[in-house]
Amino acid sequence: MKKAIDFCLPDHENKQHCLDEFKGKWIVLYFYPKDNTSGCTKEAVEFSQKKDAFDKFDAVIIGISKDSPKSHARFIEKHDLNILLLSDEEHKVLEAYGAWGKKKNYGKEYYGTIRSTFLIDPELNIVKGWKNVRVSGHVDKVLQELENLNNQTINKTEAVSEESVIELLKDKPLKTNDLANMLNADKKEIEKLIRKLKKEGKIESPKRCYYQAKEV
Repeated sequence: MKKAIDFCLPDHENKQHCLDEFKGKWIVLYFYPKDNTSGCTKEAVEFSQKKDAFDKFDAVIIGISKDSPKSHARFIEKHDLNILLLSDEEHKVLEAYGAWGKKKNYGKEYYGTIRSTFLIDPELNIVKGWKNVRVSGHVDKVLQELENLNNQTINKTEAVSEESVIELLKDKPLKTNDLANMLNADKKEIEKLIRKLKKEGKIESPKRCYYQAKEV
C-alpha cells in the first residue's frame, strides 16, 4: 500500500486542515475541477446526501479543487453541503496526487484537474483510487468499497484469538505492528486486544511499545 501524501490547505473559512489530523479515521479524498459546475455540483451533493452512511464507518469526506475559499463558501451555502472542501489554488496537492494534468476539450489541450478519488485507511495508507471519474454512480461505488474494506478488517480481527497473541508473546517481546503482520490482522484491533490482555494481567510491557506474555 502507498502512504498518502500529507498536506495542509484552507477550508471555506480559511481555517487550515492537514491530512494527518484525520489519522484514525477512514478518509474519502476527492479532487474535482470547479465549484458550481454541473458534474462537480452533482458529486458534492451526492457525497453530502450520503454523509450519514459514510459516518457509520467513521469516514470523513474531503473535497479539493483549485477554487478559492470564498468560492467554496458560496458553493457550500448555495447547495447546503455538509462535507469539508479545501482550496488548492496553486494546485500543488492536485499535482502530488496525480490529479492535475493535460486535458483535451473540443480539440484544445490545456492543464486542469483530473477528477479523482482516493480511499485512505485509518493509518493513512491509500487502499483504493479512482481516476478520470464518471460522476454517475461514483459515490455509491466509493461507499460500497468502504463497506467491503471494513468487512475484511472485521473478518481478519475475528480470526485472531487471545490465545494466538499470547502464544506469540511467549517467545519474545513484540510490538503491535509485529503482531499485526504475523497474524495478518488489523493493527488497531490488535491494539485493543493488547489493552484487554494487559488489563487482565495476561501480558506485560518490559519496555516501551513492546509486550510479552506473563509467566504463569
